[in-house]
Amino acid sequence: MADGPKRSGLLQERSRRTRHELVRAALALWNERGFERGIEDTTVEEIAQAAGVTKGTFYFHFAHKEDILLEMPWATVEIMTEEAERAMRRGEPTGELVEQVMVSLGRRVSRAPRTAVLRVTGHWSRLSHSGTVPETPRGFGQVFHTVLQYARDRGELPPAADLDELASLLQAVTMDALVRWAATTQTPAALRTTLCRRADVVLRGAAASYGAQP
Repeated sequence: MADGPKRSGLLQERSRRTRHELVRAALALWNERGFERGIEDTTVEEIAQAAGVTKGTFYFHFAHKEDILLEMPWATVEIMTEEAERAMRRGEPTGELVEQVMVSLGRRVSRAPRTAVLRVTGHWSRLSHSGTVPETPRGFGQVFHTVLQYARDRGELPPAADLDELASLLQAVTMDALVRWAATTQTPAALRTTLCRRADVVLRGAAASYGAQP
C-alpha cells in the first residue's frame, strides 16, 4: 500500500520537472530571439525539442505556448507569498510588511527584459478580463487579500473594509505600475518606489474611507 503514495509523489515530481524544463526552454528561446517577435516565431515543436520532450507532452502541461508567460508572475507570486507569510509570523506591522513585499517584487521584475514584462502583463490582463485565468497557482490578488486580512485582524484596517475590493485595487495599481515602468527607461529603484507609494496610498485611503463609515 505504501508504494501507491510513493509512486504518486514520484510522478508528481517528474511532472513538475518536465513543466520546469518546458518553461526554461521557452524562455531561453524567446530571450535569444527577442520577446518582441520571439514568442510568435518560436513553435511548440521547437520548445518541446529544446526541453527534450514530445509535442504531446507540451500540450499535456500547456494549452498554448503563450500560457508559459504566466509562469513568470506565478513564480514571483509564490516568493511574495512566502515572504509575506514569514513577516506575518514575525508579527510585523502591515505597512512594513507591504513595503518589503513590494521592494522584493520590484527587484525581481526589474531583472527581466522589459519587453518580457510587457508581454506577461498583457497576457495576464487579457485572461483576467476574459475570466480564464486558472485559479492556481495564486495570483497577486490572493496574496494581497491575505495581507489585508492580516491587517484587519491586527486592527490596522477598519472591520468594515472590503478585502476583495481592496485586493483587486492593489492588484490593479501594481499591474499598472509594472506596465508603465516596462514601457519607459526608468530605473529599477523608481519601480520599487512607485510600487511602495501606490500600496501605501491604497492602505491609507482604505483606513480613512472605511473608518469614516457609520
